[in-house]
Amino acid sequence: MSEEMKISKNKLVLVVMIVCIQSFLYFADEAFEILKLQPSDVGLLVFFTFALIKSLRTKKKIINIEYNLDLYIVLFFALILTSSIQSNLVFGQSIIDGLIQQRRLIIWCLIYFLIKKALESGNIRYSTLFEALKIVAFLELFLFILQYLIAPSFMFLHVNTSTRYGGLRFYFMPTLLDFLFMVEADKLLDKKRSHQKRLLSAVTCLLVIFETMVVQKFRLTSIALLICLALAMYIKRSGIDTKIVY
Repeated sequence: MSEEMKISKNKLVLVVMIVCIQSFLYFADEAFEILKLQPSDVGLLVFFTFALIKSLRTKKKIINIEYNLDLYIVLFFALILTSSIQSNLVFGQSIIDGLIQQRRLIIWCLIYFLIKKALESGNIRYSTLFEALKIVAFLELFLFILQYLIAPSFMFLHVNTSTRYGGLRFYFMPTLLDFLFMVEADKLLDKKRSHQKRLLSAVTCLLVIFETMVVQKFRLTSIALLICLALAMYIKRSGIDTKIVY
């Protein structure tokens, strides 16, 4: 198998895995359970298995406390454990039940270490993971806006809704759309890119803002995105060599 075919295959697998952890793009109904596992639980377990297989192909350490982010994740896991203990002491809830309630956070902590190990060993390329995240983000952007435009006459996504400002409000996961916004905002402000490519980035940013402000009606998230864009513009114009993580 050629190197290009291998990269394309890995990208496709990653896209499928990311779709799994993104609630199957809301095509799966969370009310449907298999052995008390919801579709999002199944998706996380599938992705965890994939990350575990990738990480086992290297002898690198899974956890390196000297690396700050590793330490933060370990402390976050400790916080999950202590909250379960506190619930046991205050409310009488068993520690196991407390951990089960936070099972997705625990799996995410484990996935972080496995993916980091696979990236460091080269079993997953950073560029491949980056492109896979972008593909799923664009899919979500299209599906979320489409669902908003044809609702409530036809609902094809299983998502919680409410009303705000006299209109329907959707509760989608905004994580990948925020990621997409920052990526495209950076491209938009890159004067070395062609006008056509910068225009496409501008359209993408506007669509993400529309999805955040109109579809989900998230006020704080909308403000945060606009502030990040303003800061990025200031940094680009000032020539400050600084990276902002949103």
